[in-house]
Amino acid sequence: MRGILIFLAIGLFFLSTTAEGADWEFLGKDETGNISVYIDKENIKYVSKTAVRVWVKTLYEKPSQFESKFINESLSYREHYCNEGKYKLLQVSFYYTDGTSDSFTPEANNYRYVIPDIYVRIRQNTFEDYIRNYLCNKGK
Repeated sequence: MRGILIFLAIGLFFLSTTAEGADWEFLGKDETGNISVYIDKENIKYVSKTAVRVWVKTLYEKPSQFESKFINESLSYREHYCNEGKYKLLQVSFYYTDGTSDSFTPEANNYRYVIPDIYVRIRQNTFEDYIRNYLCNKGK
């Protein structure tokens, strides 16, 4: 019984810190207006002079089909390498319109290079450039 109470207390602690710790800052929408991107500026972590970790929330105004389900929100924990122009995904969670969700941890070396965006507006595949600029310029 005592073990269950300790487990519940620890669980409640983590739930409360997660719920209160997020401070989502809107970065922009894609050119269609369907996808909105936010970063949790409360939990930005500079793990070195050139590596930054951040939670990113993506909201889909029109849910995006993934296999037989439709995603209306995703959360991802990412590590950006400012000097190298690349990032990797550390954790990804998808939330579907039917109320279910999936989470996964990608392979350790899933590096992706950021495609620079030369336009003022955000295009669907260039959110990473905006995220990288926000994170990497903020720490300087």
